[in-house]
Amino acid sequence: PSSAASDVYKRQKFNMVELGAFPGVVVNGTHDILGEVWEGGEDFEVLCDSIEGHQKDKEDNFYHRNLVETTEGKAYIYHLDPWYWSDYGDDYENVPSITLSNNTLTWNR
Repeated sequence: PSSAASDVYKRQKFNMVELGAFPGVVVNGTHDILGEVWEGGEDFEVLCDSIEGHQKDKEDNFYHRNLVETTEGKAYIYHLDPWYWSDYGDDYENVPSITLSNNTLTWNR
């Protein structure tokens, strides 16, 4: 069974890009992000991988999945390759769906 999501700050630095109806997180960025941590078993992990289009051991996944430290402990995060930031990143003032406040990025949709 999975538990409800709790909002947490990631303890690594990221950037965020708008990809239309959803955000993309890029590793090795300059900001914290406000995100969700969900708890669940193997079936839940398989479901999340399916939703995110992630296939184990496949190098050309749209998203990559890695463990990161959060205020809730270690959790997986789905992230884009860093080149997305150079291609799609923008000044956050020009992206209404992403808020930057106190060095923390939040998705607003």
